[in-house]
Amino acid sequence: ATDRTTNAVLFDLSQTSTRNESIIFAKGVIHGYEHVKQVSMDSNLRSAPFAVLKSLRIPSILLETAFISNKTEEKLLAGSNFRASVANALKTACLKYLLGAPGQSHYVVKKGDTLWRIAQQHGIDTKMLRTWNKLGKSNTIFPGQKLRVGY
Repeated sequence: ATDRTTNAVLFDLSQTSTRNESIIFAKGVIHGYEHVKQVSMDSNLRSAPFAVLKSLRIPSILLETAFISNKTEEKLLAGSNFRASVANALKTACLKYLLGAPGQSHYVVKKGDTLWRIAQQHGIDTKMLRTWNKLGKSNTIFPGQKLRVGY
């Protein structure tokens, strides 16, 4: 029973970690996709029980680029410029997620810094900052500590 419980806990931790990374990645894609001006975008994140989105190790998202039920968006999809701009936004978001934005993806804590202030300076919320840096519910940070603050 102990092995079964341990395996269940490890499975849950792995799934939660991957889900959190998927959220981070999805927010980066949404941010990059906002530059594709031709379509109005719903930036709300949703989840779905698709098997392809449930990998234990690989962050994954499903991106709806446009809707063929919308005549304007259907015409955009037919154009190579629109498809190229969507592909470029997605490529940029992937690279930022995988490599980090140069000079913007990490911050070294200075004396007197607070988690709230660091989050505010980098345009993210403290919950996301805690998630990215595996801080749990703690607001405790230390001078010299390197924090992930970007995609």
